[in-house]
Amino acid sequence: DGSANATKRDILSFGLMVRRVTKKNPLRYNNYGCYCGIGGKGTPVDDLDKCCKVHDKCYGKLQKSKVCPFKNAVYLFWYYTVENKPTKCKPASYYWAYGKCRQRLCECDATAAKCFKKRTYHSKYKKYDRSRC
Repeated sequence: DGSANATKRDILSFGLMVRRVTKKNPLRYNNYGCYCGIGGKGTPVDDLDKCCKVHDKCYGKLQKSKVCPFKNAVYLFWYYTVENKPTKCKPASYYWAYGKCRQRLCECDATAAKCFKKRTYHSKYKKYDRSRC
């Protein structure tokens, strides 16, 4: 699961969740502000960027925890219930391996998706110059 395909699948899962929750194209959040997208540093430019900082910290905490037993665990694929609750993650018992880790990764993503929905998107922060962060 630590392969490039797993990375693509994880990003796809998060993107699908973001689309279902926000009703917006998930790519709009990539390269937004100082934290949305790969990496992150400095002070978030607004509340939406803070959502991404919290998401980064959530993943970072899992990477350091014993819940996710290896560094690339953040690339594990996870599932959520599709019905009317796109942010309800499948329980740990649903998975044959690394269940608690997968559930927690999904919860990090669900928290971010809900946060995105509540925040205002400012187009001036898309493709923000990260040297200013």
